[in-house]
Amino acid sequence: MKKLIAIGEALIDFIPNVKGYEPKVGGAPLNVLGAFRKLGGNVLLYSAVGNDLFGQMIINYLIKNKIDYKRIKKVQEKTLLSFVTYNNNDREFYFSNLNPSYKYFNEFDLYEEDFLNTYAIHFCSVALKDGDMLLAHKKMIEIAKKYNVYISFDLNIRRQLYNDDNLLRNRIEEFINEADIIKISDDEFNFLYPNENFNTIFNNLLNKNAKLILYTLGSKGSYAINKENLIYLDAYKINKIVDTTGAGDGFIGSFLYQLAKNNIDLNKIDKLTLTNFLKFSNMFSGLSIRKKGAIASYPSKKEVLSNLINN
Repeated sequence: MKKLIAIGEALIDFIPNVKGYEPKVGGAPLNVLGAFRKLGGNVLLYSAVGNDLFGQMIINYLIKNKIDYKRIKKVQEKTLLSFVTYNNNDREFYFSNLNPSYKYFNEFDLYEEDFLNTYAIHFCSVALKDGDMLLAHKKMIEIAKKYNVYISFDLNIRRQLYNDDNLLRNRIEEFINEADIIKISDDEFNFLYPNENFNTIFNNLLNKNAKLILYTLGSKGSYAINKENLIYLDAYKINKIVDTTGAGDGFIGSFLYQLAKNNIDLNKIDKLTLTNFLKFSNMFSGLSIRKKGAIASYPSKKEVLSNLINN
């Protein structure tokens, strides 16, 4: 089975509890790898962490969860901390600094040999703002194309880290046109394309470069869309929601796992296969919100399949 490579931020999420906040290793690219790895796939992370307690906490966690960390770079800048708050299950994020360690991973830290036997690369918008990490993303896409590796982009918008909505929109527009696989939520769609019809926008993307669009609506369900199919499925009903952190990352991570496990040609994927993959990822992300944290909350493949049989 081919592996998944992700690039971008690795950080510490502080999740509220009855005593205050509890630190959990996170960052969307890392969470996606965590889901892929939990299901049995091999993964590699490109990032930089601070030479501090939190950076070592991330590395220890990668080791424990068998996520390949050989390309992780240690720098003097501080590891990013994210404080999560909730308002009726809606999340808000507050970040510790705007010059975090991950920004100092650069294009010279990439190795072409890593792209052999790789199904896809994955990234999000958080680390696209500027600096070395922006250039590293551009170089990584160039290498992925050279080795016929699929390019996956989850918008995962965090406006607080940009403080400039126009720059954020411009970065997303630039990179979304490079992606074979796009994952976007309804809130992100409304931010990027206000008052636009999603069918029109998605058809435009599919007529450019995109081969598959995953459109998530939270508790209202999700879509899998390509040129031939538009598939919608309701979300699975979860009785007790504990923490939604990482649910979207688990969704795309589990979907990428299924694509890689079956070595899917995105130009030839059929409706039944897309539907089954969507069912699995809906269940995977649904089960994850019953526990705190992101990677720590992800279910096993056996647990997902068992719940699918009973639903």
